[in-house]
Amino acid sequence: MGAKIKTLNLTSAGVSTSGGTTVSGASWTTGNLKANGGSETLKITIDLASIFGEYSAVTTCSVSFNAKGDRKMWAAGEVTSGYYTSSSTVQKLSGNVAYSSDEPSSHSWNVSEDIKKNGKVELYITVKNPIAALTNKFYFTNISITVAVSTPDYTITTVASPTEGGTVSGGGTYESGKSVSLTATANEGYSFSGWSDGNTSNPRSVTVTANATYTAIFTLNKINNIYVNTVKPKDIYFDDSNIVFVVDGEIPTLPSSLYDTVDGYHLKVQNTVSSGMTKCKHVYKDLVKVYG
Repeated sequence: MGAKIKTLNLTSAGVSTSGGTTVSGASWTTGNLKANGGSETLKITIDLASIFGEYSAVTTCSVSFNAKGDRKMWAAGEVTSGYYTSSSTVQKLSGNVAYSSDEPSSHSWNVSEDIKKNGKVELYITVKNPIAALTNKFYFTNISITVAVSTPDYTITTVASPTEGGTVSGGGTYESGKSVSLTATANEGYSFSGWSDGNTSNPRSVTVTANATYTAIFTLNKINNIYVNTVKPKDIYFDDSNIVFVVDGEIPTLPSSLYDTVDGYHLKVQNTVSSGMTKCKHVYKDLVKVYG
């Protein structure tokens, strides 16, 4: 499995907020919270699909920030609380944050639970004013959210058609979203003519989004378009200098114009195979030039 990690603030693409009095960039400022328990909650919604595209699960979601209040802290219990939701379950994150008007204090909550494909993660930061007789305003700065997700792996299969025509490299198992280069290499006597999906680039780049098969098409090179109307070969052989039609029965006399016009090869018709010759694997019916 692959992984993707993003560090976000409150106004990043895919992140939305509600409930906070003033939210800007990485900062949140509350209103004046009433004495003895007045509170404000900032809800942060993270749209995983728009941020990451395809993913398997959330592996880590952490939130960090600095917090302080207008009133100097003189008693314990002045805290912030954080929550996240997975499906319909709301859970409290462990940890409290004390605040002071002198120096901000920082804290980080880590969500290690697996949040499965519900599309969104909701985080809540709640601040309460425990002071019995005074209102208080709170300031959160450097709010940072780090989300890591696992990504699925897919298999890219490559095929050569025909198999003796060549080879194709670049296939394998890759994580979703990866760019992969595929290269078709023709064997001797063949040429690459394109991919089965109509693409003709070689090499070609593909983005992995699912299991997929890419087939490279190879074409047997044309030695020449030769077929004589009186010669119907049962097999065709070749060596370094000759192309030989092996036939049954009478061997016709060929026009002299054929002898040195086959890309430097001599054309012969005979009943037997000469020593050291190689049999042609394919004879295409469209490679026909009739001489009468």
